[in-house]
Amino acid sequence: MALLDELTETLIPADEHSGGARAAGVAPTLDAWLSEFDPTIPELREAMERWKAGLASIDRLSRDTLGKGLLEASADERIDVLQKVAAAEHDPKTEAERFFTRLKESTVWAYYTSRLGIHDELEYEGNVALGEFVGTDVATLPRINRPQGPDRPKT
Repeated sequence: MALLDELTETLIPADEHSGGARAAGVAPTLDAWLSEFDPTIPELREAMERWKAGLASIDRLSRDTLGKGLLEASADERIDVLQKVAAAEHDPKTEAERFFTRLKESTVWAYYTSRLGIHDELEYEGNVALGEFVGTDVATLPRINRPQGPDRPKT
């Protein structure tokens, strides 16, 4: 849990606008989500095992690169480790590189579905009725050439 918390906070750190992943409870959210996976279902058991192996692979990379685990590393060293796996994000070869994409996507999902992410960061105000739409004037939009077909009138 501590490793997951450090990784998610490294991906979405606190700054002047937001409390970051830790304040948003990203690691506990992901832990709760994973705890709901039924291990008697092979696909879910495999997903849980991939998470465990992925976290271990990031820590192993830190030990191989820095000579210490990620939790013992400084903030800058943690960033260096994650940049190393992020460099191969579009063509991952190692377990750590494959896990990084899963970790990043899950962190973003948990953060932006939290109160802090959706309300404080994105400033979402909720579903409210708009008395007036202030935006693009439809009359100024370019015409769209739609395919013509037997059931479509010519535009």
